[in-house]
Amino acid sequence: MPLIDYKAEEWKYLLEIARAITARLDLAAVLELVIRHAVEIIGGEAGLIALRRPDQSFAFAAQYGIPAKLLPQFEPLLSEIPLLSQDAPHALSIPQLNVKLDTIAETTGAELKHVIALPLVTTEHLVGIIFVFRRPTAAFFSPLDEQILAGFADHAAIAIENARLYSETAQRARELDAVIGGSANGIIILDASARVRRINRTAQQLTGWREHAIDQPCANVIRLANDRGERIPLPDFSAASPATVEGYLQTADGKRGAFVQLTFATLRDDTGTIESIVLNLVDVTRLKETEAMKSTFLAGISHDLKTPLSLILGYAETLRRADVEWDRKTLEEGLAIIADEAEYLNHLVNALLDVAQLEAGRLPLQISATRVDELAAKIVEHFRAVSPGRVWTLEFPPRFPTVAADSQRVREVLNNLIANANKYSPPETPIHVGGWVETERIGVFVRDAGPGIPLADQARIFDRFARGQSAQARRAAGAGLGLYLCKAIVQQHGGKIWVENMPEGGAAFYFTLPIKFEGER
Repeated sequence: MPLIDYKAEEWKYLLEIARAITARLDLAAVLELVIRHAVEIIGGEAGLIALRRPDQSFAFAAQYGIPAKLLPQFEPLLSEIPLLSQDAPHALSIPQLNVKLDTIAETTGAELKHVIALPLVTTEHLVGIIFVFRRPTAAFFSPLDEQILAGFADHAAIAIENARLYSETAQRARELDAVIGGSANGIIILDASARVRRINRTAQQLTGWREHAIDQPCANVIRLANDRGERIPLPDFSAASPATVEGYLQTADGKRGAFVQLTFATLRDDTGTIESIVLNLVDVTRLKETEAMKSTFLAGISHDLKTPLSLILGYAETLRRADVEWDRKTLEEGLAIIADEAEYLNHLVNALLDVAQLEAGRLPLQISATRVDELAAKIVEHFRAVSPGRVWTLEFPPRFPTVAADSQRVREVLNNLIANANKYSPPETPIHVGGWVETERIGVFVRDAGPGIPLADQARIFDRFARGQSAQARRAAGAGLGLYLCKAIVQQHGGKIWVENMPEGGAAFYFTLPIKFEGER
């Protein structure tokens, strides 16, 4: 074939490759096209393309005329690949290349004898190697074949590198999509005019906007307000040092949503012009609620500490006055009040110490054989004396099992639940304390006929510092630690605790304990 015809064929194939790249930029498709045309353009029988890996080794990435199952047999061709010379970056001389092919042909039975190998080079960077083979009966590869294939390889290397870069870029984009889509934070991407270009699932849930947020101005989608409902302006996205803004989101339907922390980052071009803005929304509602509960707790605990201390100090100063001689009854009454208030302070301090231990990740248990029904009976007997006008019932089945538990901690749970029932239910209504038995655990309930627990409070009533929001709950004294400690103690034993409102009125607290402690074997 005349040289001009070779050139025409080469450009025809290159045009097809260019079309394939423009259509898909699919690396596998480009490699398949390149090796097929490389073989055809110089009248070969078969061909291979090996691409360079990040560790600088080579691996076959495409083949033509060679079954895929035979590729491992051709790997000797990839050994001893020399470095390219700066003086001749397109010259490649693999030691004993024809000897290696003869061995491969003998091993595999492939009818291949002649081989030509040329580098795929872009800007003096070795991308890979292209091998073309001929049958034993075919002519040797000529300098003209090498020249034609070299010209073709130059263009093919660019096509392969572009396709590989596109493939890697597409992979990075898919990974970024997965990160953005699966992020627990709300992520919104704005264009240079601060219109929404993308919004992830979490941001949709936080704002109430779905796909219809696209192309909306950011100020329509992100509307923040303070505790009083006053609008908080969005930060200046063009500022050199990004600011952080916090507030309640106003959702698409106009309701108050989560309390969020908004930060942003701007992407700029080489001239400093903003190309896009990435907003990050972090739902800090629970943190906000915890801070509010902590403030309430500090106010409450200050009162809870001050009242008994004032009583203790007042009675102590009164009883020690030298100018008055108190009769024995008065002394006993004063000392009893001092002892009661000191016991209350001791209970409060112990609760605070327990919370500190929980925060440090430890709440020690002293496990022993424990009769929960007997503990409950003793506590109910105590409260019968405290509230004699109330009806108290014990509803434990006979032969209630002994469990492996910390009896003192279980007593705390029972005492707290029964005390709450006594505190929050009308004095003339009954309180029922009982239990049930399952295969591997026991259950205990404390049921009252009070106002019940509002649904809004039930999800958080076992949280640290949590107090009910009803008027009665707000009036009652307490630090908001009792139910938090109850939950921690029960869970430490391997049990569960929950609350339900009764159909006939009132609330029922339940907890379970394994009969055999989880740490035992």
